[in-house]
Amino acid sequence: MIMRFAPLALLIATAHAFQQPLRPLKPGALGKKPGRLLAAAAGEQKQTGASVPATTLGVAKNLIGAGTFAMPAAMSRTMAPGASLAGGLAAPLAMMVALASMSAYCFNMIGRATNGERATLGEAWEAAGLGSTSWLIKGGTVLKCASACLMYGIVLADLGVPLVASAVPALATRARVLAATMAVAAPLCLAPTLDSLKPFSLAGLASTLLVVAFMGLRCFTPDRVAVAAAPAAAAAGSGATIILLSTLATATLAHYNAPAFRAELADPQGPTANRRFARAVAGAFALTTLVNGLVAALGVATFGTGRPDIPGFVLNAYGSATSKVVDTLADAARAVFFFSFLTSFPFAFAGLKDGVTPGAWTPPAKKALTLGMLGGLGVAAHYVTDAGFVVAFAGATLGSALTYVIPSLLLLKTKGDALSKLEKGACKLITAAGFAFMSLGGFITAKSYF
Repeated sequence: MIMRFAPLALLIATAHAFQQPLRPLKPGALGKKPGRLLAAAAGEQKQTGASVPATTLGVAKNLIGAGTFAMPAAMSRTMAPGASLAGGLAAPLAMMVALASMSAYCFNMIGRATNGERATLGEAWEAAGLGSTSWLIKGGTVLKCASACLMYGIVLADLGVPLVASAVPALATRARVLAATMAVAAPLCLAPTLDSLKPFSLAGLASTLLVVAFMGLRCFTPDRVAVAAAPAAAAAGSGATIILLSTLATATLAHYNAPAFRAELADPQGPTANRRFARAVAGAFALTTLVNGLVAALGVATFGTGRPDIPGFVLNAYGSATSKVVDTLADAARAVFFFSFLTSFPFAFAGLKDGVTPGAWTPPAKKALTLGMLGGLGVAAHYVTDAGFVVAFAGATLGSALTYVIPSLLLLKTKGDALSKLEKGACKLITAAGFAFMSLGGFITAKSYF
């Protein structure tokens, strides 16, 4: 019900935005508070700021995740059964490059709009004179964090069940694995800071590369592959194309952290800051697109085209203790990825916790709320088992708003007088496309899976 009215609510906010006179941000209007989630995740030195390579790596780490491993299923469904690999992948990969380019442009819009001031996306929206609709930004960010946490829960369960089955088969149920996982994650999520997880900040990217190497190996040993049973999925056609676009939107979404990345850049308000930030963003999205395309190509090459039975999380398609084909190497890949996801989960959960926890609450009340949310996520991940659906639906609705609509409106409000007619037109076109994608993509994704 909430998602049904989300595009309408955001449309009202858009109308309000265009009714206000364009004005630049005042110096210091966004405040000086850094994003603690970003600082902990990236581990940057606050004294000197982040270099272009460090910012590139930090943005890439934010982008590469569960959405990457939903690519093979989303791409295969858009292809005709039996199509050649080169011919079948050409159009989906072209769409991937096009959407990644537009997403990178929108990410850079936020950096230009905030001009290096330390702020969240919600604070930037308020500083642009749109405070009466800032609840939409804050609410959208909280919902996106919630969907990210749900994806983490689903993937952790998908990874954990086969691992436990190989050691203690009697305990290998989804409910037990989720209960144990949330119990282990609880102390990390209750910690006052995330500094203890800094040493693991690169684990996600390293584990992704290891899993990509494993997928490449299995391309040459298809006899070791066992495609697991998957929930009902969309057939090839226009619906499958919309689901692919929705999945691509999630796989290139980290825009709510863009203000913090720009603020952490060395000399963020200097004369070359815009150019340096643009280079960092371009590098990060290029790296992400390369990894996403490689995972998609390896998955399709292994399992074939026109396959609606490929699981939404592609590692579920490889052999395990719960399938007919036992694959020890696949279990090793799952173990590496499980550890990476477990140590990354608190960062996603911090965004959700900060968004819903009242600041005036006492520590015991906040602790109780945190434990309650972890329990609720565990229950949700037990019943919602298809990571591909969560990736696609979140990308079509919340992802489209945060990736396309909000950045273009923010740039128009803060830099409108300085923009060329061509760029103003591009911003308005992106805004309209984002609204259309929110409505059409969300509806078709839900209809295809249910």
